[in-house]
Amino acid sequence: MIAIAIAMLLVIATLSVLWRYSKKKQIKRLEKSLKIVFAFAGIGFVTAWLLLAVYSIAPYVSYHPSKTPLYYLCPPAILSLGLEASLLVSLFVWLVIGIANALLYSIAGMVVGAVMFPLWKLDSASLTTEN
Repeated sequence: MIAIAIAMLLVIATLSVLWRYSKKKQIKRLEKSLKIVFAFAGIGFVTAWLLLAVYSIAPYVSYHPSKTPLYYLCPPAILSLGLEASLLVSLFVWLVIGIANALLYSIAGMVVGAVMFPLWKLDSASLTTEN
């Protein structure tokens, strides 16, 4: 829980820094950075559900994969250790795991977006429309 709270604070801090640079002439660069953040978050959410599908189907096809990649690609999956509940509760827990994984991946996306932000060139059209 503490890690999720720290991650949320990092997300808020990074978005506030990006908002600071969102002047008219830099709005295109900000949009590109935010697209990267949301793409990373989407990949993180989908990764959690794909790993759930793989590890759920694996016993039925006589394949027993190691759980190590699960914990590297989806660290919040530790929440599912020892989870033996109804299908509805399990799906809710995996929804929480997917959201937490999306949050972790979005932090990586913010780092990439922040590094790429100064490297993107300004459009000449956005420079002429300053107010």
